[in-house]
Amino acid sequence: MKRLIAGLLLITFTGCSFVYTEHDIAGDKGEFATFDLRLIGDWECAPRDGQPPTVYPEPKIGEFFRVERKSPEGTAVTIRSFSLIRSSDGGPAIEREIEGGPISANLVKLNDRHYLSLQKTSKSPGHLIVRLEWNQQDLGIALMEPRFFEKHPQLTPHRTEESHNHTLLTGSVAELHSFLKSHGERVELWEWMKTAPVLRKRELPAKTAF
Repeated sequence: MKRLIAGLLLITFTGCSFVYTEHDIAGDKGEFATFDLRLIGDWECAPRDGQPPTVYPEPKIGEFFRVERKSPEGTAVTIRSFSLIRSSDGGPAIEREIEGGPISANLVKLNDRHYLSLQKTSKSPGHLIVRLEWNQQDLGIALMEPRFFEKHPQLTPHRTEESHNHTLLTGSVAELHSFLKSHGERVELWEWMKTAPVLRKRELPAKTAF
């Protein structure tokens, strides 16, 4: 979850590397963006079979993402990350927004696959792509694996950002679409495909911290 939040907030941690795109796969004007109501809501990591629940340092008891529509008629969404803090009076947990957000994102559908393109910020060299896997009420997510491009350097234009050890895909929007349509279903392209985080909609209310 920590690395996922790092990616969504576009914060660089020591030893972490990400794959970014120089151009937004949604297009310069968002012409390839779409909208899916299923994405809207609060999402937290779903428990995995055989894995113990995550233990957080007190008073923190959890983390979640909030996805909201940026405008009533638009396709863009905003993503914010929150910690859940145990209430001292025994009431509902308190929401505390994690620094670094909100992040704007566009949903793009290529073939039958949805991708989120997170917008470039001052802390990132480009746009971050998140692959989505809908499964009833759950949502599987994965980031691109930098080592894929070391093994297959000929598949799409890219370069390595040596200062942060990130991979930047430099192809045009059309080239990025072609790459994802041709290779987007390859398991080796996506980090954690077998152990990737699975998100589930939150049901419990929380108080907002001021």
